[in-house]
Amino acid sequence: MDDELKFYQKPAARAIIVFASFIIGYFLWELISRWFYPPDSNPAFDVFWDFLLCGGGLVFWLVFFAQFSLPVKSIPDRIKIIDRLFNYLIGTHGPAIFISNGIVHESAGERKRKGPGVLWLDSASAAMLRTSVQFTKAIGPGVYFTKPDESIATTVDLHNMIQNIGPDENDEPFTPLEDKEKDKEVQERRWATSGITRDNIEVVPLIAVTFRINAQADEGGSRFGYNADNTGKLIIECITQGASLNDPVWSQLPAKMAADLWREYLRKFKQEQLFELAEGKTETNLQIIAGLIKARMQNETVDGMDDFGRLTGQKVNSLEYENLQKMGLRIINVVIKKLFLPKDVEDSMVTRWTPLWLKNAQKEKKRIETLLKETEERGIEDAKKRFAQDVAAELYKNEPQNETQALDMLIRATFKGVRREPNRTPSDLSNISFIRNWLRHNHKERGGS
Repeated sequence: MDDELKFYQKPAARAIIVFASFIIGYFLWELISRWFYPPDSNPAFDVFWDFLLCGGGLVFWLVFFAQFSLPVKSIPDRIKIIDRLFNYLIGTHGPAIFISNGIVHESAGERKRKGPGVLWLDSASAAMLRTSVQFTKAIGPGVYFTKPDESIATTVDLHNMIQNIGPDENDEPFTPLEDKEKDKEVQERRWATSGITRDNIEVVPLIAVTFRINAQADEGGSRFGYNADNTGKLIIECITQGASLNDPVWSQLPAKMAADLWREYLRKFKQEQLFELAEGKTETNLQIIAGLIKARMQNETVDGMDDFGRLTGQKVNSLEYENLQKMGLRIINVVIKKLFLPKDVEDSMVTRWTPLWLKNAQKEKKRIETLLKETEERGIEDAKKRFAQDVAAELYKNEPQNETQALDMLIRATFKGVRREPNRTPSDLSNISFIRNWLRHNHKERGGS
């Protein structure tokens, strides 16, 4: 801190010492040069022009370089850059920081500087500013000029973030390890998602949750989307939870919500039901659970489920979605990546896998047969309607004079209908043409017109 430094170590004091040294050196040079080479002009006039050229050159080059040092366009922002450059020359500038992907890039001790500063955030970064007593505002991609009493509270990354909760893929949570420290870590990951089925079997999933700050693409000048209100909500929530402010912060709540929802739905099923096809569905109950967890975190209302794992057909409000909206977050995806079961349960499942597979196959066969029958019935009804429309069209053109003409119109309507079918064969059209020709020939032999 500046207050802990000695006088000559403070930036302002060093700037004054350097400037005073320059003035003293200049006048010494003038005295020595004029002693040996007396000038013809007035000394005061020469000194004036020297200082004018030096000061004018300093201002000119400050203004010149201000055009290119930062990506700003407005005149007020360019003036602020000149002000920051001048403060930098005299050592009274504040922090000058670049933030990329939520990570702060700075010189040693840069954040501790007190004075007017500048922050440059790339398109995937946002931050929260604060004073010594309060948070001021959330800022997104672009250049921001901080006040002397402002500093960075923390930063966030605007990319989609993925959180895994539960055991690692190579963990064996139900097998104790000899290394007590490693075993403790594995067990902590196990209990983070451990749930109990309706028949008291423990099932532990590895769940992956993909989420981001709730913002539309290209909102807030970022192709990733930046919303100041939702960014502020998220950062305040993370700080309230005690998150570390040294790294880009992200809430741990989405993953914990997914784990709690897993436990809520798991207890409605017996262990053997998880891998069975749900009644009237093409998905297993485990897939339905995963879908409901995702829906609870993405939608305002979701399908209800009773205590025995049956969908009620009614919509219920999602408290999780409401809380995530208040936190400024949007869930992109929720996936159950892997399940861990006790060894004896897993072995029992392998033994019973054949009858379970057969049971699922029988359910699928029954479902397909039902769909096939329904499709066939709809096809017959559609064919009858099209045939009736074709016959009506033929009768509308010419009213039949006798039974033979009526029969010929029916055959002609049938021919048109068969010709429209994509799955027809040449023999179908040939047979109908043969019947029609036979009818006409037979009618002429009997003396018909």
